[in-house]
Amino acid sequence: MTRRLCLTFLGLAGALFHDLEHDGCSNKLHREVDGNTSTSPLESKSVALSILLFPSFLRLKPLDQALFSPLFSSLILCTDIGNKLQTDHLKTQKETETYLHYCMRLGDIGCVFQDHATYEVWSRALFDENTKAGEGVTAEAMRESQRSFLTNYVRQELNHNLKLFDGAAAAEYASCLEKNIAML
Repeated sequence: MTRRLCLTFLGLAGALFHDLEHDGCSNKLHREVDGNTSTSPLESKSVALSILLFPSFLRLKPLDQALFSPLFSSLILCTDIGNKLQTDHLKTQKETETYLHYCMRLGDIGCVFQDHATYEVWSRALFDENTKAGEGVTAEAMRESQRSFLTNYVRQELNHNLKLFDGAAAAEYASCLEKNIAML
């Protein structure tokens, strides 16, 4: 498999499988309730199950599996935005080595770059998911959490990654983000 084809496949597969084991509960709740000591329990489960599927699906040779698995794993693990070590590590890497990671992270939170009606559907679903998972989140607390998430995390992440996109796309992403922050 050519390098470009392999990287394209990794990006697509990571996007498809990164939430494979997400069950509506947060990593924090999994650590508290399950006693799971992993930094990213949900993403770690997604990696484990996804990798089990690949050897038979792709019929990879052991050497190819050894090359494929670490990059694929890191693409899924990088979507845990609460993992500060992962975030800090990505920021120290060369842009060419992390392009797929940044695309995966921004894609994972892509709803924040949409019009407010689309963002509102996502945020309402997230609120319902957290409430059903027993995380005791009030609507006002959820709105404040979203405001903090958008202003502190997403704005910083987007500013760091804007250079990856052409000027018009970068301006559109930033504009949508600012409108969603203002609407909260």
